[in-house]
Amino acid sequence: MQHIKLNDRFLPFGLAIICLAGGWGANIYATQAMVMVIVAFCAMFLSLRDWIVGSYGVFVAVWYAVLYSTQLAEPAIVAESITLIGFGMVVYSIVRLGSTSVDGYLDMIIAVALVLSILGFFGHFHGKPAVATLGNQNFLGAFLAISAFACFRRNRWYWLCLILPVLWLCHSSAPIGAFCAGAGFYFWRWKGLALATIPGAAYFFLLDGGIGYVNGGSARFDFWMNAWEYITASWWTVLVGFGPGIPWNPGKGMLHSEWVNLAWNLGFVGLVIAGLYFWRSLKSGNKILTAIIVAVLVDGLGNHLMHTVPTATLAVMAMGLNDRYIT
Repeated sequence: MQHIKLNDRFLPFGLAIICLAGGWGANIYATQAMVMVIVAFCAMFLSLRDWIVGSYGVFVAVWYAVLYSTQLAEPAIVAESITLIGFGMVVYSIVRLGSTSVDGYLDMIIAVALVLSILGFFGHFHGKPAVATLGNQNFLGAFLAISAFACFRRNRWYWLCLILPVLWLCHSSAPIGAFCAGAGFYFWRWKGLALATIPGAAYFFLLDGGIGYVNGGSARFDFWMNAWEYITASWWTVLVGFGPGIPWNPGKGMLHSEWVNLAWNLGFVGLVIAGLYFWRSLKSGNKILTAIIVAVLVDGLGNHLMHTVPTATLAVMAMGLNDRYIT
């Protein structure tokens, strides 16, 4: 396990930035308050001495400063985005540097997944969608697909007998594909990940109407193509996106893909940083956690699990646990 002493060298400079900021917001006091938040956000990401995590934090912090100073986005949008990502980073840091064992976290994840599975089963039994308390079948499916790997341990396998049937009852392609991909990676690494495309594709095309989706039966592909047209309209948006927290086409919902959403918000730079982070994550020595990371990545192809609090918290916890094994 990696032991990290927090790096606080940025904060003295942050004090200077806060004191000298002014003249480009609603008033000097509001500006200094926002700058304090941005400085704290940036310092939090830099404190772990992790160059990938730190690069992401600095990049996003610079974007927040630009959005606020130029008023390209409503202050409320900036505040909401920086709060959610900041609290996510707090959870990640606590988990990564914490003393609770990985098994302790995994057991709690199983317990939560079992409760949600029971609620989802009873909902389905009474003629309702299997959503439990997560509001949508896709989100319950994502939570269960990720949580299932916590059962890949001695004397924990039998809990899959409840979790996996409810995952099936969610009738959602992205979570099913995510579980297949994670299981393939767990047992046979990259070869298994490639083989997992077979059952994942079979479910999508044969049981979930995938042919109709491809032929225009799903609005998601229209959303993605619309976002792509906007992103590629300028070299600047291709490079750095439209900014963190900036919604795609307000009023039309989410993009239903974390990877498309990342390209929308942070462009090529954001995709590269995320790619480097997850490539490193898959080299961890813990097979269960790397399987979870694969499940998160695959589910994110067709789901916005990082934009709903339960699944986002679960994914961030898994990242923090996995990064304990990164040297």
